[in-house]
Amino acid sequence: MNTFYRVVGGAAAILIGLGVLLGGIGFLLGGRMTQMPVAGVAFTGWGYNPLWGQDTVETSYPDGSVRKLDFELTCMDVQILEGDGFWIRAENVDGKRFSTYQDGDTWKIRCDNKHLTSRKPIVGRNWEHNAPQVTITVPRDFVVEELDLELGMGTLTMDGVTTWKSDLEVGMGSMTLTGFSSSQCDVDVGMGSLVLNGKITGKGDIQCGMGSIEMTLGGREEDYGCRATVGMGTVILGSESTGGMDGGMTRRRDAPNFFNIDCGMGSVEIYFTE
Repeated sequence: MNTFYRVVGGAAAILIGLGVLLGGIGFLLGGRMTQMPVAGVAFTGWGYNPLWGQDTVETSYPDGSVRKLDFELTCMDVQILEGDGFWIRAENVDGKRFSTYQDGDTWKIRCDNKHLTSRKPIVGRNWEHNAPQVTITVPRDFVVEELDLELGMGTLTMDGVTTWKSDLEVGMGSMTLTGFSSSQCDVDVGMGSLVLNGKITGKGDIQCGMGSIEMTLGGREEDYGCRATVGMGTVILGSESTGGMDGGMTRRRDAPNFFNIDCGMGSVEIYFTE
């Protein structure tokens, strides 16, 4: 990592520490989240959920018509499961801000979280308590050709999905994948967390800012290699690790499965079950 990134990493750590200190002082002086203005609108509770509403969206798509999944989700609790077909039910959503549709052979979901001043306040409760509840199913034994899964805020759990190629992105949310299988997987986590149990083969890029990534993969450690660069965080690949300022390691360049890992202040931990 060059001098520029070391300086940026150091500056970020100082600013974060300063922010925590000032926040603590503000709390001791009587400041609360309910008194914080955002874009000219004061919080009436702990925050806003732009997707919260009183609508229910439910639809399904014909078997065989969907080959790719492209889901951009935020501010909601999502479950993705194997079921009898391509089906979705979203409860307590704003129907004008939540959309699900088919574009060719791709099933797309979009969430409009723009225009803060028009968002509905959540009085006296965390926005998570009013998070829309979304359940999605895909047919059993269905193999996704391309999976693009993006989570801004909120939680997402997915069980038993197999894909040829995947792109997983987490902003400030929490994503948990079990029984997951992908032949190529790119991961990008900002300040959130990703927990993945399953199998990943081939080559992939893993980026982690201030969040955490934990993978437990079926396979042997000697069949996986990596090239890792670390700012102030930690990277673990099986029995080997690196971390601290300007850390890095390269292991088993010729391994059939290989990760390019870029970790800032967070942690990337990859373990193996064989």
